[in-house]
Amino acid sequence: MAEHVWTVLCQKTLVDERAGTISLIDIAERLTLYADARDAIAQAEEEGRDGIRIPSTLQLVSVWTRSDLAKGESVDARVTFVDPSGKWMHRQGALIDLVSITGRRLIVNIEGLGITGAGRYWFEVERKKSARKGVEQWALVARVPLEVDILDGPGV
Repeated sequence: MAEHVWTVLCQKTLVDERAGTISLIDIAERLTLYADARDAIAQAEEEGRDGIRIPSTLQLVSVWTRSDLAKGESVDARVTFVDPSGKWMHRQGALIDLVSITGRRLIVNIEGLGITGAGRYWFEVERKKSARKGVEQWALVARVPLEVDILDGPGV
């Protein structure tokens, strides 16, 4: 089964296909919001909505390799964005094709995030193991944290 190598959250990537390299620009560890976001979250809760969607442009980069370099394979993967309470805010799947190459980068473009308040959010990366009795089985291979702070005072 294909192996996960690493996953990083950043703002931008620069890929040089000829050289086989990638540059990760502005690694993302923390997101700072202001009091107006706290007010918008409170209003959303009063209206029965799950938080607010904030504009953001991020990329989650995940690198995968064959478990046996001599044998092609593919793996189903998925990325789930989880809020501090454990609620899934977004999930996206992808097929990682390692049939004709030994390693591949999965770059997930993130245009906006669902935020329910301050705290530690997680990007969870999983790979599909199997299906038993019609139920899919998934293995967690990486968790990337994103701290969200909400500061008092107006945004700048």
